[in-house]
Amino acid sequence: GVPDPGWVLPQTALSFLGGSGLVHHALGLDAVFVDPGGDWKLGGLERGAAASEGGPPRPPGGPPQPQDPPELSDSSRGQGEPWAGDMWRLGCLIWEVFNGPLPRPGALRSFGKLPAGLVPPFCELVAAEPS
Repeated sequence: GVPDPGWVLPQTALSFLGGSGLVHHALGLDAVFVDPGGDWKLGGLERGAAASEGGPPRPPGGPPQPQDPPELSDSSRGQGEPWAGDMWRLGCLIWEVFNGPLPRPGALRSFGKLPAGLVPPFCELVAAEPS
């Protein structure tokens, strides 16, 4: 099947931000809204930053979250591309919509209830290696 057209919004919004030299840094269930007319909206832009500022920050004093990009918990991975954290979080968002809250990053290896049409792009976003 074809992925839900609603997924075009987060992808298009992130592409627009990236093309403008910006990164979102806070993509998640609490940053995507659907208005009464069915239009998808991207919020949470207050944590956005210029891509030149580097990788995604963790909120001061904030505990690690399962949706944090691997670069935040493993400094040996380096900073990576500025947009990499947004892509990782988009993959986590897709997983959470179909499977509920992400308990730990390792849960991304199981597709759970992801529709078959979303599995290939999901795997690219989180570099999932199914067991």
